[in-house]
Amino acid sequence: MVGLSVWQMKRNKSDTEPTASYIKVPLPMLRLLIKDKRYISDVIANGVYLTAMTQKVSKANAALQLIYEIHRGGYNSRVSLPAWVRTNLESIEKISGVSELDEIMDFSGDGDRCGNRHFMPLDENGDYAKDRILEYCNTHDFFDKNIVEFHKLRQAAAQFNFTWIDVDGIKKVHEKYKRFDNDVFAYANIDVMLKYKNDIDQKTDDDMACLLMYMAYKSIIGEKKIVRASNSMVLARMVGADGRDKLENILAKHPHAKKFYERYSQKEHFNRIKRMVSKYKFIPRINSIPGKAGLGTFVSCDHNISDKEFAEKIKMLVDDERKKKNRERVARYRAKYNLDNDDTGKYLAELFGSSPDNKGLDETTDIPSGLPF
Repeated sequence: MVGLSVWQMKRNKSDTEPTASYIKVPLPMLRLLIKDKRYISDVIANGVYLTAMTQKVSKANAALQLIYEIHRGGYNSRVSLPAWVRTNLESIEKISGVSELDEIMDFSGDGDRCGNRHFMPLDENGDYAKDRILEYCNTHDFFDKNIVEFHKLRQAAAQFNFTWIDVDGIKKVHEKYKRFDNDVFAYANIDVMLKYKNDIDQKTDDDMACLLMYMAYKSIIGEKKIVRASNSMVLARMVGADGRDKLENILAKHPHAKKFYERYSQKEHFNRIKRMVSKYKFIPRINSIPGKAGLGTFVSCDHNISDKEFAEKIKMLVDDERKKKNRERVARYRAKYNLDNDDTGKYLAELFGSSPDNKGLDETTDIPSGLPF
């Protein structure tokens, strides 16, 4: 588990869902929080890294920013100069054509809105040192990959409004958990995660279950406006499983996850946590159809629709699912009894509420009328 040395935080953004920033949290990492709630530091650090890597950046701009950071020596910077930069300074200096990086910097201009002067990194021949570095990148894949990675983390520090990030520390955390990179993930509100982290020693088991349920719902919702989420699906996601097969395997191999699952699979405990998630507005809309518990729970993170509109969306979703199931039942029945081309299909459609197939035997024009003998 990482400590506070990996980043320093100064959050100025609102912690409300519509304006929040999000980090990617692979589902398997939820099990870490069940095992030991202090793993939340690792969850946040890995989430920051994964989110940073989703950005698209220019290699040329990454090279330019690297020179800038080296020149500043990390002074008043949002990021630490990583070890690979320090160990490769000699190579960078060689390709820049000078012995000291400071000699390739020529600051000019009136400065930006942050008070930093603009600069043009020039070597002794008047050429851009950036071009020399890019030339070096073309023949050194390791260096190429790392300057882009460094720049993405630099941008992430600004995106999340961190005052400082230990680049090497963040990378080490990701290396530890990179086996989860391709798993199903949730986009978690980073302000919620940081508030939990700052007060983690006081968080109860129910508090942690609330956080896990929040991330379980977020993994199910994804980018959709509204989804149906059964209790069994939510419980599986809370222990890091995205399917029944994985759930059985996880419960067999992880005693702490099994104990957690057995506790919160009890209706009274599950419903209590669901009320917490709703009360704290982690998930703003969690509703079931009155008197129709079997139809499941409907969830949404859309703050911009009224209660009436949300209810109408639920009805549309249920109606669409029913129509789809009816069409599938009719199709299976027809296939089973070879009833594609007679009036039975029409009556089946009426019974099941789907569209009738109006094609009959008399519409087949390529077969001559009369008996074949």
